[in-house]
Amino acid sequence: MEAQSAVQTDIATTKRATEKTDVDIARAKEEKREQDLYVNRLTEEVQNLEEQVALYAAQTKVQTEENRSLKDAITESATELETLNLEKKNLYQKWSNSLLGMQKRDEAYAAMLTALKSERDTSLNLDTELDSCKKATTKEEERNEQLTGMLRKLDTDTVHVKRQLEQSLARRDQLKEDYMIYTRTLQEVEETLEQA
Repeated sequence: MEAQSAVQTDIATTKRATEKTDVDIARAKEEKREQDLYVNRLTEEVQNLEEQVALYAAQTKVQTEENRSLKDAITESATELETLNLEKKNLYQKWSNSLLGMQKRDEAYAAMLTALKSERDTSLNLDTELDSCKKATTKEEERNEQLTGMLRKLDTDTVHVKRQLEQSLARRDQLKEDYMIYTRTLQEVEETLEQA
């Protein structure tokens, strides 16, 4: 009887151990399934973050190229503006010389009129010289009108170039701000990846 009781006790103990083992196995399977799901979620998050990093890197590269192009455009505009200012200065000088020439011709014209009144015996020669002076004055007036028109056009071009330069500077500031945002976002994503 004792032997039979001992056997039954061993069987019961073995059965409980088996049941406990089955429970442990089921629990281990459930934990493994949860871990697999967690690993899958982490893998998806890493993939998403890597895609974001690639996107931000591409945007940063484009931003850098735009900044370089904008800088070149600003430099070109500044050079063009400097050239226009030099041309404007030269036109002002020519215009001043033309006015001075007209003034001298007006003075000569007045002197010739005075001489004409006082020397009627040489009126024919004076009339010839007077006609020549009038033609020269007319030619200088036409030249002065041309220079004045060129000067007005140059002023208009200068205003246009200045406006373009201001727009380029504003665009550069906007691009710089966007570049800083992309850079900060990229840094945050990289920090998130490092923490993960």
